[in-house]
Amino acid sequence: EDRRRPELTTRDFVLGYFKTLRMKDMNIVRIDEDLKHFSALAELSLSGNPLGALRRLPQNLVILNVYNCNVRQLGGAGMALPKLVHLGIGYNEVDNDVLKGFPATFPNLLSLDISYNHLSTFQQSMETLREMPKLTSLMLYGNPCCLVRGYTSKTLAGLPKLLRFDDNIVGADDREFYAEELEKLEQEEWDALEAERAAE
Repeated sequence: EDRRRPELTTRDFVLGYFKTLRMKDMNIVRIDEDLKHFSALAELSLSGNPLGALRRLPQNLVILNVYNCNVRQLGGAGMALPKLVHLGIGYNEVDNDVLKGFPATFPNLLSLDISYNHLSTFQQSMETLREMPKLTSLMLYGNPCCLVRGYTSKTLAGLPKLLRFDDNIVGADDREFYAEELEKLEQEEWDALEAERAAE
């Protein structure tokens, strides 16, 4: 008896069937145009592929992981993933100019892992991340901007809604401690500035 079901091999069935795709380390160099037509796709992992850019992504994605993909640009004006809540984009080449496109491209992001990228300016990074008001989990370590003095204190002060930062849960006691540390740091910087002015 022939048990084959031809309807299960049609293009429409395939595009509407998959909810999760994991295509790691497959030497994919660009995202095919057809990928954005996978209407049911909620979770996608393309980690370990030399993509260079994020383009042609399905609009209904909820989770996207693109670790170690040489990502240095987004898909350009008009690309948006309004349902995306987690983006894992660590170990790439994202700089502050690329980060500026994140709020418009990922407007409802709750969780962002952007560790080990090329974010070099702390203040610019904070300004952009503040434009993502729903963000509650952030992995930022491994970027040059993390070398700024008082990095953790300044980040928590600038992003008061964070519940997890650099793989650590942020509780009320943590916020109080780092707020006190920031106050001490700012006083030290002020005293140093006053001493410098007095010496002129």
